[in-house]
Amino acid sequence: MNPSTQQTKTGGTRRRPHGLTLVELLTTLSVALVGLSLAIPAMTGLTSDRQVSGTVERLTADMTLARAEAIRRGQPVVICSSRDGETCSGSTDWAEGWILLVAPEGANGPAERIRVAPAAGTGQRLGGSHAQVVYRPDGTSTAL
Repeated sequence: MNPSTQQTKTGGTRRRPHGLTLVELLTTLSVALVGLSLAIPAMTGLTSDRQVSGTVERLTADMTLARAEAIRRGQPVVICSSRDGETCSGSTDWAEGWILLVAPEGANGPAERIRVAPAAGTGQRLGGSHAQVVYRPDGTSTAL
């Protein structure tokens, strides 16, 4: 006998239904929607946490770069928060972006920009107690 058919009481054969009934389909969709409604807010928080972690990692890497450049060049290097990517803003919110500048001692001209980091995602705040860090040629730093 074919597995897709079954014997009836009267001796005839009847095909087994393939697929889902409307009730089964609606129940499955309802369960899936409830699960998604619980998961989506958790995913939003996870995405936000990852953005902040990424910004902190970029800032840490740029501080390491600033120190290495100060040692390599034999000149002070400044990393500071910057809104416009041109000048130090004096803000302690590093999420607005930052720049790395070579700050030759006694020079009156413009400082050479090594790197410009754009602002982090909207709504992020990456505050600290200092608006800039100066790395000296010997690798030590001063926070201002």
